[in-house]
Amino acid sequence: MARRDHDDDFDDPPPRKQSGSAVAIFAVVVVLLVLLGLGAVLLVGARNGRQAALEQAEAEREEAAINAEFDFTRLIYTREMFRALTMGRTTDELTEMLGRPTATQDNPDNTPRTWSYAERVMNPETNRPGPAILEFKDGRVASVRWQSE
Repeated sequence: MARRDHDDDFDDPPPRKQSGSAVAIFAVVVVLLVLLGLGAVLLVGARNGRQAALEQAEAEREEAAINAEFDFTRLIYTREMFRALTMGRTTDELTEMLGRPTATQDNPDNTPRTWSYAERVMNPETNRPGPAILEFKDGRVASVRWQSE
């Protein structure tokens, strides 16, 4: 009996169609992987955001502690700085920035005439803190002078 070539005798088998359930399973797996990846990204982002918020809160607590320990109303200024800081200011603004004055003199109508701040301005001749006298006009600082020692 003669041998026959098998390729010539048989037709190619029809291509297999993928079943609908296999495609659906593949799609579900892809969707789950995407959702898992998004969840991981969101989790990392939430942790980083929480960490940043904690660090910000800690920095604010430290700053508040420093401010509570340091009395900014007791700083000693150069004459130029003190003049620039006080000129044109009202009594309320001065009290907020510098604290209460050491001494005050009022006009007969109870408006401020002069305020003094002792040992708040550096005297350039002695290199020691000295007093500053603020003179008011129309409720605002009109001039600043230095008391001689």
